[in-house]
Amino acid sequence: MDREEKLACLRLIRTPNIGPMTFSLLLQRYGSAIEALRAVPELAKRGGRSLKPAGRALAEAELQANENAGASLLFKGADDYPARLAQFDDAPPVLSVRGSPHLLSRPSVGVVGARSQGCNHLIREGATLVRGAGDILECLARPAAATLPDPADWRQARLAPGKPEEIDRCRSAILEGLGPEGTDIDEVIRWCGMPASTVLAAILELEIAGRLTRHHGNRICLVVIR
Repeated sequence: MDREEKLACLRLIRTPNIGPMTFSLLLQRYGSAIEALRAVPELAKRGGRSLKPAGRALAEAELQANENAGASLLFKGADDYPARLAQFDDAPPVLSVRGSPHLLSRPSVGVVGARSQGCNHLIREGATLVRGAGDILECLARPAAATLPDPADWRQARLAPGKPEEIDRCRSAILEGLGPEGTDIDEVIRWCGMPASTVLAAILELEIAGRLTRHHGNRICLVVIR
């Protein structure tokens, strides 16, 4: 990844209303941070508000500050970004790392509460239960048993929106039907009655414009200004 693309990534993620998930959607749709950054003002305008991307000077300063601190910036989509973390659309677009970044690609251990429902689910899916340092050392000594899937198999490279007039109708329907409580995006797609790609394009425009916000669990809601 060249310096201009790195600066564009920093500017994009530092722009208001753009979080990790929106960042990923923009890169899927436009293919690069540079092109996504150019599209942001028009997308916000279509969503009903103006938005100016974060300035180049801010990104330059952040890049320089990391260099001064002896840290490396790892950008999602680059070869040195942790492959397992990159599987998630809401993974951090940028990581600041001091030390040896190559360690992030080696087998690792995560610790979670043993009584949690999430832990039980992980065990059912094949995770190993560890109860002490000996168990951890035994896990780390094992060879990796699985390989990562090809990203092309589980994610489309780009978001293919519908026609502008179709996106306009979706946007109006979303603003009319959505409220301040979180609503599942699948439910929004159902009551919009449009292809998923068209509804997602409308959601993206409204999110960048700051008129709706995204929550965990694939849920969105309107932003209420009091």
